[in-house]
Amino acid sequence: MRAVWKAARAAVRRRRLQTLVIWLVTLVSTGSVVVALGLLDAASAPFDRVFGEQHGPHVVAEFSSGRVTDAQLTDTARKSGVEAVAGPFPQATVDVPRGMADLGLDSEVTVVGRAGPGGAVDRLDLWAGRWPARPGEMVLNRHSGWSRDDIGKNFRLPSGPALTIVGFAFDLSDTADVWVAPDQIEALHPDAAQMLYRFRDASSQDELRAGLARVTEGLPEGSLSGSQNYLTLRDRIGGNARAFAPYLMAFGVLASWWRC
Repeated sequence: MRAVWKAARAAVRRRRLQTLVIWLVTLVSTGSVVVALGLLDAASAPFDRVFGEQHGPHVVAEFSSGRVTDAQLTDTARKSGVEAVAGPFPQATVDVPRGMADLGLDSEVTVVGRAGPGGAVDRLDLWAGRWPARPGEMVLNRHSGWSRDDIGKNFRLPSGPALTIVGFAFDLSDTADVWVAPDQIEALHPDAAQMLYRFRDASSQDELRAGLARVTEGLPEGSLSGSQNYLTLRDRIGGNARAFAPYLMAFGVLASWWRC
């Protein structure tokens, strides 16, 4: 055994440059793989934690109010594979005045009429102010880093009434830009109903598509006007970190192959 170690040390002394290069390649390739795995975890771990805390919806489905009734949508909660449901919530798409651009809103926003931030699905984080209790009040979907100074600001919608900001709530699932009291939403002329579903099996895109197909089976044709699922949202939020991971993994593998 000593003879082997002596031979190895002698070989290292004779080829110090080659040994250093191999050591550096090994270090860099291993580091690249570790960083890539860390990026993949960092891209999804925060989303999974907040999504779990909010009991977020696996699927957010939008239905045309003129093609399906609230009673029919409520009945979808009894379909097989459904774990929990919230809704139907009336939903309207409205134009906003220029003054609201300072609040980070686009020229067109989604407004949902909802009685409160809690429930079996999509428990919103109402981190500032209070929930709308009467017509003329609204809550904006904002992360807790947003300034509380905007509470109390008043805006008149071009196609509707004046609304005052009474609070901020954060919804990771992005189900709305603005929430108002159910008594207020009718003045905004809602044309859709929003349903939030959690399924017992939501581990893949195929399972989510199958779950959505089950809950919409038997509803009038064309009543489902749009949907989004949490896996697509998670990929979009973690897209920047995930974009670099394959390159780092490939570099690590190629470096290891070259070393061999």
